[in-house]
Amino acid sequence: MYFNRRQDLQSAFTTGTADWACGDLWLLLGCAANATLGRQILEKFFVAHSTKCGTGVADNVGFCPSCGASQEAGVAPTMAPAANTQSGLSENVAGLLCYLLLWVTGLIFYLTDKRPFVRFHAAQSIVVFGGLTVISKLISMFFIPAGLAGFSMGVGLLSFVSLVGFVLWILLMVKAYQGEKFRIPLAADLADQIFGKS
Repeated sequence: MYFNRRQDLQSAFTTGTADWACGDLWLLLGCAANATLGRQILEKFFVAHSTKCGTGVADNVGFCPSCGASQEAGVAPTMAPAANTQSGLSENVAGLLCYLLLWVTGLIFYLTDKRPFVRFHAAQSIVVFGGLTVISKLISMFFIPAGLAGFSMGVGLLSFVSLVGFVLWILLMVKAYQGEKFRIPLAADLADQIFGKS
């Protein structure tokens, strides 16, 4: 379906059939008609509005024609800026980053971010990966210097702890990014006791 007139093209954008406006090749490369209409469509959504009543006003006007409010400070855009967060990150990304460098980033986010979702993941990261780090160090201290039998048992236990840590690391990052408060049974309860319930 090809369009010859600008009005047909404009109606295609409002009815949702604009994918065929300039033909498949021109649509991929971009055509002047699509660029002009794209600008017009964007202008529809980013029209200046009164700072008081929200009525659309023309650019560079001094007063809103509806409510008479002064527009000296500029007009408010239709889209509000994203909510200002403490770390500048969305909750799910901050939750994921709590696990990125194991207990270290958990500690950083626990101290800097006050949102309950992020604090939960930070506390759980500190407990889970801090605990795994302590277990690894204890295994290294007791089993590795204990001769050949102790050494092989220590290496086996360290390998198991490392595998569990890797699986938990991936699982917890994915669950945090999905916005879930996934609780590791013992670790989450211990984190609630130590850091308080988030």
